[in-house]
Amino acid sequence: MSEFRTFVLCGLGNPGLRYAQTRHNLGFMLIDYVRYTFSFPEFLPKFSGLLSSGRVSSFLLYLFKPVAFMNNSGRPLVQLVNFYKVELENVIVFHDDIDLDFAKVKIKRGGGSGGHNGLKSLDFNLGRDYWRFRFGVGRGVGDPAEHVLSRFTALELERLNKLFGFIGTNLPLLLSDIATRKEKFLNEYKCCSQ
Repeated sequence: MSEFRTFVLCGLGNPGLRYAQTRHNLGFMLIDYVRYTFSFPEFLPKFSGLLSSGRVSSFLLYLFKPVAFMNNSGRPLVQLVNFYKVELENVIVFHDDIDLDFAKVKIKRGGGSGGHNGLKSLDFNLGRDYWRFRFGVGRGVGDPAEHVLSRFTALELERLNKLFGFIGTNLPLLLSDIATRKEKFLNEYKCCSQ
């Protein structure tokens, strides 16, 4: 029997239809896309969140969306990580970032919250040694809080679907060794996002 390497992929967002397809829910949207791409089962309520799991290549993936509001995302994720005994180096959090232009991506292990309340909660509850997949939503004009709670335009959603497709297709290769493959992934992603 082969050994599967276990990862938790967590998308940050706020629960409820009011927040669906808003910039702050980009993490939820990406996790939904990954579930659909790999034909994982429907999400089920568990650990104060929504959980789906499945195997891709040599990986067992837990896809997770905490249903506590953004400021309380850390508690549900730490419950899941502790229950399945997943090392923090195998936890990837997908989230929006207003300090990056729309559709720009940065991947980093550890670091600060950058003022992101979801990350503050994760850092407090989980520590900082997990992978952060920062996805740019830009600053917009006016109040940043209003910007992140605004919905994507149809054109932006079309572009996101293309970029999510790239991420889904290349995810198994990236997971095989994030630290050494992230630069190649980001360079290819940059070409795709143009």
